[in-house]
Amino acid sequence: MKNLVFILIATLLFVSCKKNEVEESTSRFMVVHASPNTNGLELFIDYKPILLQPVLYTSNTFYRDILSGVRNFQVKEDDKVLIDTMLDFTQDAVQSIFIYDKKGQVKINVLNDDLQSATTGNCRVRFLQLVPNADSLDLVNTLTNTVIFNNTNIGGSKNWTSVPAGIYNFELQSTANQSGIYTDWRPDTLLAGKNYTIMARGLQNTVTSDTLGVWILSNNDF
Repeated sequence: MKNLVFILIATLLFVSCKKNEVEESTSRFMVVHASPNTNGLELFIDYKPILLQPVLYTSNTFYRDILSGVRNFQVKEDDKVLIDTMLDFTQDAVQSIFIYDKKGQVKINVLNDDLQSATTGNCRVRFLQLVPNADSLDLVNTLTNTVIFNNTNIGGSKNWTSVPAGIYNFELQSTANQSGIYTDWRPDTLLAGKNYTIMARGLQNTVTSDTLGVWILSNNDF
């Protein structure tokens, strides 16, 4: 009888420890608002707001810790639900949630943020094509006439790659005919050791704040 009691106690302690371990495991995430003509977005995890103020277009949250597991994720615009889905926040993972596409038909793309240190003199970059009214795009550095990423469709992404740190002048080109549809009006400086997410954002043929452009986000700053 004593042995049976001992086994039961040991089993309960083991289960309790495993439960606490699961409950206390966390992951990290960031949300990026890249949907042109869309108002500030309210964000909810398990139906509870995670921010005091909506996230505005071309803005992002800082990385936030969250208990790992499958959680409900909602996005609202002016109290209207745009996204209502379940996301897997895997233990120890770091993720970015990109909200993109036209107003009223927004989508999300969830990417793992493998934030490593680049080799000496280099930085790491990745690319997303988030222009709703553009086809497949290439990202080009006009200073060296180098294609950094090619053939990226709307909502698509290219994974991290190392490039030399330094000055870049980015241009978005149509993959179909290599014609430029946007060229940065001033160069950008990419620093050694950093991780950068580069996004094609906005809309073609507009002259508003939602016009076509290149948005560079330094992940290490958040």
